Amino acid sequence: MKKNLSAIDIRYLVNELQQLVGARIDKIYHPSAKELLIQTYQTGKGKQLMYINAGIAAYITQNKEAAGEEPDSFCMFLRKHLDAALVRKIEQYDAERIIALELSKKNASYALILEFFAKGNILLTDHLNVILSAAEYGSWKDRSLRPKIPYTYPKRPYRLFTLGEQELKEILSASKKESVVTSLAVDLGLGGVFAEEACIIAGINKETGPKEVAEKNASSLASALASLINKQQIRPQIIRTEGKSIDAIPFPLSVYNGCEAEDTMTFSQALAAHFKALLFQPKKTKQDIALEKIDAIIARQQESIAELKSDAANEARKAELIFEHYAAVSDILRELRKARERLSWKEIAEKLKGHKTIKQAIGKENAVVVELGE
Repeated sequence: MKKNLSAIDIRYLVNELQQLVGARIDKIYHPSAKELLIQTYQTGKGKQLMYINAGIAAYITQNKEAAGEEPDSFCMFLRKHLDAALVRKIEQYDAERIIALELSKKNASYALILEFFAKGNILLTDHLNVILSAAEYGSWKDRSLRPKIPYTYPKRPYRLFTLGEQELKEILSASKKESVVTSLAVDLGLGGVFAEEACIIAGINKETGPKEVAEKNASSLASALASLINKQQIRPQIIRTEGKSIDAIPFPLSVYNGCEAEDTMTFSQALAAHFKALLFQPKKTKQDIALEKIDAIIARQQESIAELKSDAANEARKAELIFEHYAAVSDILRELRKARERLSWKEIAEKLKGHKTIKQAIGKENAVVVELGE
């Protein structure tokens, strides 16, 4: 099941987001730390909503189910700086899982940067690309995100969307992955589904080693990647198996042959339908939580009652068996009392080995286990 957007998904989504260019930001909602719902208005198009869940997905939506309630300090900061700002440009940075919205007001310009890799992040920078605020700050091996320092994009030694045959050969030859599909998914950041689709288009067994593909199939694989990256027409679909959505794709993929596919008017519609079940679980009320606790208590009590009934039935049956074999039990007890006058339990246990009725002697409890039958 798709749990986040790939670089190729974002490429086609950004094309669709161009309809927001020229719109004015009316309202910003912040349901959770890394969620935004941006309401825009544009003459001739009216109100539009862009939903963002950093690290997971973004799309144009028709409802405010993720609007949230009280805005936090980050949301208030965004509202202060971006209220009535115009959307000047929306672009994907290189082939990264990053969307940047260039915004402007009368005397200021900003960039709202949306990161969809790793845990995701949302940042606001000024016209000099200096970080003003972020949903999350931190330092990593290759970059640092802190207030009042320039925002730095992740660095890659290649550009996926302009990758040539020779560069692809070099990447595959240097890969330490066991299969070409894993190398494409991880080394190139293609994601599993598009990596597998590229192998199908190129006519390559996805389990083939990347070094072998570099030697024999680099040209066909480079062409396959280009065909996935440079589609002129899209045909978005929701992919389901057994009625459950597993993916939202910008165009049909052979990897999903045999699955149920539903066409949608836009890629955003497909993404919204897919991620709705994943992201928007109905919120539980206090009454729901209280009822769940009561149900859990009742379930435990019912289990206890069932166990007690079972124990009672077992004890009752034991009593019946003792009554039915009263004479035999009395004889056993009498003989054991006599034996205990002159023997230890260890000696008694030794003598009882192979006994027809007495199966075990338990010295610590001054008892024996007998088998009386049903």
